Amino acid sequence: MMLLWLLACVPDDPRPEVEGQNNPERKEVINDVQETPKGQDVTAVQVSETGINLKLPPTESGKAKGKQCFLQEMPKADVGITGVKYQTKGKGLQLIRLRMIENSDGKNIGQWVDCESLGTGYFSKPVIEIAGVDLENTKEDPFNGMDWVNLPEGVAFTYPANVWVFEAWLGDDAKEVEISIAIDTIPVDKGKHFAGVVEMDLGAASGDPKQSFTCPWEKEVNIVSVLGYASPSSGSFSVSCDEKEVYSVDSKKFASDPPPVGNFPEPVAVSEACTVTCDWKTETGAICTASVVAYPLEKSAICVNGGFQ
Repeated sequence: MMLLWLLACVPDDPRPEVEGQNNPERKEVINDVQETPKGQDVTAVQVSETGINLKLPPTESGKAKGKQCFLQEMPKADVGITGVKYQTKGKGLQLIRLRMIENSDGKNIGQWVDCESLGTGYFSKPVIEIAGVDLENTKEDPFNGMDWVNLPEGVAFTYPANVWVFEAWLGDDAKEVEISIAIDTIPVDKGKHFAGVVEMDLGAASGDPKQSFTCPWEKEVNIVSVLGYASPSSGSFSVSCDEKEVYSVDSKKFASDPPPVGNFPEPVAVSEACTVTCDWKTETGAICTASVVAYPLEKSAICVNGGFQ
């Protein structure tokens, strides 16, 4: 299956441990995805200081293809996210992305819809992104047991109490896909730093074979991981921060499964800006985008061609 995932530096002092993080007794993902009775459109949500468990209703066989969205209203909770695991059942699932909507009109809550039907007013931001995971060497299935989050000790993703959007990319053979999610959390007063995802996107490509754009930082942050994607998958992709290259990859690797992820065991401190460059050599570029996991950030953000939205 093709994974198209699209962000944290460490201060000089030692990274503190957080009570409950990397705890072998923490809640595990639901191992047995039970059948949901047909016609029953119900989402099970359980929230506590140590975890959040969700079970989404199955997608409709023969109807849901392409990118499908499930909107779920999440309760307020003073927690940070330290782990995310999926358990799935069914056929045809290609990708899952966990995002959120800050301003929702309350429509389509609690049901699967074609993401395109949400219209131009639909604007989502990431809740989490894969971070600190060696995709090339992991033996775990990303959608059945792999923990998507491996942040430095003392760091957790912020928990946004908004409408969450589960984006499921389904193939033509998709049939009644069921998804359960187990999210490990810690109380906010147990966290030293909180992380977010900054999506950096070129926007409308100019057609030039080499294009770059720069996104500024308002304060010093620590970068934990970088993911990218370029289309066509030719030439090279790179991210430079404060005029130093922090990540580069041959763009043809974006067509591989799993895709490349740049992880930094010792997070990279940056304070000015990051520049994303896609060099397609002789081809016309179409997509150039990166996701950067970093801390401290109060929330996730999206930068398009240098401007934040």
